[in-house]
Amino acid sequence: MKNFLKKYQHVSNTQLIIYQELIKMIAKKSSVKRYKLTIPEGIGSFSYLDCLNEILPERSHLELLKLTTNNFHSFFNKFKNLFYIIDKLMIKCKDDDENLSNFLNTLPKIHFLKIRLNDQQMPNLTNALKNLLESNYEDLTYLWIKQGGTIPLNIFSECKNLLNLRITDSHIPNTTKSFWSLNTLQPFSNGPAYTQLVEFSLCVDTKINLYHLSNIILKTNGSIKYLCLKWEIEQDPEHAQLLFEIILSSCPNLIDIFISVSPHTVNYLINFLENFKYLEILEIDSLVNNLDLNIWLPKIAKKLTTKLSLLGFYCKFICNLKEFKNFLDDIPILPYDLNDLSSSAVGLELYFHNANEWLGQDKIDLLREYASIGKFHTNVCDWIKNIDEFNDI
Repeated sequence: MKNFLKKYQHVSNTQLIIYQELIKMIAKKSSVKRYKLTIPEGIGSFSYLDCLNEILPERSHLELLKLTTNNFHSFFNKFKNLFYIIDKLMIKCKDDDENLSNFLNTLPKIHFLKIRLNDQQMPNLTNALKNLLESNYEDLTYLWIKQGGTIPLNIFSECKNLLNLRITDSHIPNTTKSFWSLNTLQPFSNGPAYTQLVEFSLCVDTKINLYHLSNIILKTNGSIKYLCLKWEIEQDPEHAQLLFEIILSSCPNLIDIFISVSPHTVNYLINFLENFKYLEILEIDSLVNNLDLNIWLPKIAKKLTTKLSLLGFYCKFICNLKEFKNFLDDIPILPYDLNDLSSSAVGLELYFHNANEWLGQDKIDLLREYASIGKFHTNVCDWIKNIDEFNDI
């Protein structure tokens, strides 16, 4: 179906009719009554979409609609009675697409929204999204907001039954303007308690208000299992420990956490390992260059359990050879099951991002030694091999 529709863009009127009738026949006989529609970016001809309402039955179920807003999207006028529900809506904002806005105003149901905002004024789209979200505060379960701009975030914050909330703002310094401000998170901080939230991801290349972030997590009531918190600067560093304390008290069921630490909060990694009994993945970033882990790496190792499958470092850190060896010495090894000869169980996977920038030959030799007795996942050995190949060039 998707390939046929793409061909519509390059055919004559006669061929268009033939393709239209062919697809109509396929759609009628097909047992599949759910569809996916990806509309390419650009201002080219969309005539192939003008015929869609003559091919598919009314009140069809659209699993996915993915598009970039475009003032030339006149075909949406014919979609009003065609699709009664969209499971996943993915929008990249470019223009204030009036036709898309009118279509969104007719949609009763939506469960998944991913939207990339920009700084253009978009009154039509803003109002349409506001109306759509107001009618789906109970139904929307997945929300991903990328970048930011003139559309106020408070129209998103009332969706209280979210299972997955992602907010990202990545930009090139001095090139792309960040939308992040002191109060960006406030609508979510002041919003309802997200007691169904299982996954919360906040990844920004700029400042963050730790108090607002803490309040969001506090109101989840222990539902979060996957937590990713990455930022560069703290607007209110006096609340850094508050954030980590609230994570400890409000996220007892954590399975996977990625978090940015500083010299003042790195000690909480020990608390995480002690208190999160379901923890399988711990990934660490740093707010400072060359974080000193001479004290903390050996302490981390002593708190590791065989349940933890991945320990990742996404920052450069300082650790001398002695303490690095102490760290490796205390990593637990999975017990070998003599009754299960097919078992391929291995120990912890260690990941060091850009490690070749600081890892010396002495540490490489240590990693080789410990990998050979099964303390590390095999891809760590592959990673060491890649470093060797790089050094041989």
